[in-house]
Amino acid sequence: MPTKMLGFYEKIAGLLKIIGGVVNFSIGYDAFERGVCSQGHDNLSRIYAAERYMKEGVNITLTVVCDLTSSLEDNFLRGSSVMAALEARSRGLSVRFIPLRISSNPVAVDILGFGRKELLGFKGQKNLYGSLIRRYQLRKNNEIEPRILHENFKRLIFDEGLGLCGRVGLDEFCDKCNLEGDKRIVFPTSQLEIVKRTTRRTKKAEPNLFDNSV
Repeated sequence: MPTKMLGFYEKIAGLLKIIGGVVNFSIGYDAFERGVCSQGHDNLSRIYAAERYMKEGVNITLTVVCDLTSSLEDNFLRGSSVMAALEARSRGLSVRFIPLRISSNPVAVDILGFGRKELLGFKGQKNLYGSLIRRYQLRKNNEIEPRILHENFKRLIFDEGLGLCGRVGLDEFCDKCNLEGDKRIVFPTSQLEIVKRTTRRTKKAEPNLFDNSV
C-alpha cells in the first residue's frame, strides 16, 4: 500500500500485521508536495511514522523518488530527502528507489538545475556535472527518464541490494515491491509486452444529483 499521509495508529499497525500487509511510504521533494506537507505529512514526518510502524512489526518500505543520475550530495542540495531515508535505513528501515520522470521544463530546472533540452543533450549541451555522458532520455509519452545510474546509486543497488522499480536506459528494474524479500530482477525493455487497448474508452454519464430515482 503506497501512502504519503498515513500517521501512526496502533490499531492500524495491528491490522497490518494480521493481513501481512506492506506499506510503502513515498519519499520525494517537500517543495513539490505543498498540499500534503501543509497537512503535517512532510517527508521527515513520513519517515518517523514508518519507523513507528516498523517497531510494531509491520513490513515497511521507504520508496524514494529522486535523481538517480546525480550524486547523493547533489540530490540533497536540490531538496531531495534521499539522505534522510538512507539514515533511516541504518536504523532498520527498508529503502527502494523509483527513477525521477519529468514532463515539465520548469520542474526539470527546479529539481535538476537544467532544462529538458540540456538534460537530453540537445544543441551540444553535453557537459553536465563534468560528464560527457547524456544523463536523460525521452519517453514516448514525452517525459524524460534516466539514461544512466550515478556511481552512488550503482553501489546502493548492485552492491548493497537496495530495490529499484522502473526503467533506466534500456533496462527495466523490478524489486517485486519488496514483497519477496531481496529478490531483484533486471531485463531489457525490449522484452516488455506491448499493451494494446481492445475497447474504446467511453465517457460515463454524470448522475443527476437532484433526481431521487438515481
